[in-house]
Amino acid sequence: MEILELMTSQGNVVMVRIKITTYTDNGYIYIGLVSVDGELEEPFADVTVNLGGDAIEYCGYLDTGNLPELEAFITENGIGEHTGFTKKSGYNEYPFYVFNARRLQALCPQGVAQYEQMLRREQQVYERQQSR
Repeated sequence: MEILELMTSQGNVVMVRIKITTYTDNGYIYIGLVSVDGELEEPFADVTVNLGGDAIEYCGYLDTGNLPELEAFITENGIGEHTGFTKKSGYNEYPFYVFNARRLQALCPQGVAQYEQMLRREQQVYERQQSR
């Protein structure tokens, strides 16, 4: 898995890798960053924030409230694009991004495979409900 450089707002460079899974309450895509220091890895930050609403495949709100440099990081690394939409929650306004599925696949193949499997299960449930 590819290691990426994140320049923090404090001017530090952190080596990170992408982690992908889903939010357990609604199945939306979860993207996180794991810091990498040689053999040591630990959770660093959430890229996405779970704000509910209708799920759109490979889309999510960036947690810029906790990590303001996320938009530049996501765009510069070809991970996603801002849709132009935002959602206000509390004191923050979160940008809505569409993520590049191929780039995510390259960065976290196992996480994308699990996410795709969950999407297929949801589609099967939907189709069964529609056929009744």
